[in-house]
Amino acid sequence: MQKVEQCRSNCRAQLNNEIFALLSTRFYCLKIDHLIKRIGIIAFCRSPKVADLFQSESAF
Repeated sequence: MQKVEQCRSNCRAQLNNEIFALLSTRFYCLKIDHLIKRIGIIAFCRSPKVADLFQSESAF
C-alpha cells in the first residue's frame, strides 16, 4: 500500500514539475517573478513609485 501512495506522490510531483516548466517557458515573466520573490531581491529604482510598488508586494 505504501508503494502505491509513494508512486502517486512521485507522479504528482513530476506532473507539478512538468506543469511549472511548461508555464515557465511559455510565460517567462512568471519564472522571473518567482525567482525574484524566492531570493528576496529588493528593487533599487530611481523612480520612487516603482520602488514603492516592489516594497508593497514584498510585504505580502
